[in-house]
Amino acid sequence: AHTELPGARLDALHPPEQVHQLEAILKNGEAIGAAPPSIEVSFSRGGQIRFADALVTPTAQDHPEFRTIYYVDASERRAMERKWRRLAETIFQTGSGEDFFRTLVQGLCDVLSVDMAAVALLLPGEPARARIVAMCDRDVFQDSFEITMAGMPCAEVLRHRFLCVTNRVARSFPAAKWLTSREVESYLGLPLFDQ
Repeated sequence: AHTELPGARLDALHPPEQVHQLEAILKNGEAIGAAPPSIEVSFSRGGQIRFADALVTPTAQDHPEFRTIYYVDASERRAMERKWRRLAETIFQTGSGEDFFRTLVQGLCDVLSVDMAAVALLLPGEPARARIVAMCDRDVFQDSFEITMAGMPCAEVLRHRFLCVTNRVARSFPAAKWLTSREVESYLGLPLFDQ
């Protein structure tokens, strides 16, 4: 989404250092068709500080001296970056072991706004099995348990190194009864390596 503020003065919207950056981009802007130069800016709107990427583009081919600034809201991206940074800092302070994985799954639930996150350890031998070492399900930590991986989404993760099922995951993996019992709708899995 973008916002156009026709006729608005830059110094009425932005702090002086951002005005200088925008003026420099406006003065030295790229030709039509080139990737528009941008900077991250802040401005006050409705009494709140908002963050945006300001993209500067020529207005028309026949008037290259006229330029338009489009503001692409960056507030959600910045909020997500803060959440990831906070998770990384928390995990770093946690250290290792079981607390590390519990902190990780709880943090993933928060950052990704999901009901459940888990970390499993692949066990040796056949048939392929894994031990769930940490699981947070609707803000409740679950006890560790073992699963046989045949017919499970995690078996696909091992084969393909990544799996994303956006809806009806239980239909795609009918052998994984726990998906239905926990009302799991979507699944994202990727491997973690210790080296």
